[in-house]
Amino acid sequence: MNSLNVTIRMLGADDGQVLESVADDVFDNAVERHLTMEFLADPRHHIVVAMDERGVVVGMASAVHYLHPDKPNQLFINEVGVSGPFQRKGIGARLMAALLTVGESLGCTEAWVLTDTDNVAARSLYEGLVAGTQEQTSVMYSFPLSAGSGVAVGGESVTNREVVHSRLIDADPGRVFDAISDPGRLARWWGPNGFSSTFHAFEFKRGGKWTLTLHGPDGTDYPNENVFVEIVPQRLVIIEHVSEDHHFVLTITLEQDEGSTLVRWEQVFDTAAHKDEVAPVVLKANEQNLDRLEAEVMKSAE
Repeated sequence: MNSLNVTIRMLGADDGQVLESVADDVFDNAVERHLTMEFLADPRHHIVVAMDERGVVVGMASAVHYLHPDKPNQLFINEVGVSGPFQRKGIGARLMAALLTVGESLGCTEAWVLTDTDNVAARSLYEGLVAGTQEQTSVMYSFPLSAGSGVAVGGESVTNREVVHSRLIDADPGRVFDAISDPGRLARWWGPNGFSSTFHAFEFKRGGKWTLTLHGPDGTDYPNENVFVEIVPQRLVIIEHVSEDHHFVLTITLEQDEGSTLVRWEQVFDTAAHKDEVAPVVLKANEQNLDRLEAEVMKSAE
């Protein structure tokens, strides 16, 4: 295999399958499909890959294009990784050049990157791309967060605080997303069996409010207040349920699986104790919710 015979390619929103075949040491951890989908769906996220003759990803460089109220557009280089057998072949420099070109096309005035002081290979790469020697005056601090590290305040892992369901629905992501984004259709399936709902506000946008009353089969009313934290059409909906005694964040991801959609339903509570307390009800209710979502989606095909 000729290590120089690689193709440099910028990935787009529909190129998630490219990262299903990755050589060792390109990424720090195993690539997860739902995270890939979320990353590529965000237009401010950029990733360029090097692919060998077999279509295997042997190198990558990723970046985030960001704005700030007091600064012009900038490009933050997140990381660069090249598989061992392909290192010292100029591939890292080609990946960086592709990202810097993207930054220029976006009107960014600066691109920057952080690396460990003892990472000789990375520093050699970056210093080879700039003219002259730059005096290093910065210090980086890392703050582990719940979502990134799996460790929350109090030391409780996300795994201990979440319930996760999945459902393969025989419809494309567009049809499933329509059943979520249309308030009339959402009202028909939201909640466990026997429940109905009345929507009072439904602002289907990032930061939008969604307030409703769930009506139980025994006539009990359950007021609900939610906020849409993030929405990526046909791919992702994140909902925060605002409550002092029953707070959680629900992440719904939609992943194309040939002609079907894999729906991932992840509910994260504030504490493991609260999750354990509500699990007997929530686990059953979530499955019923997915049953009703599937029925609503399939109804649209009739």
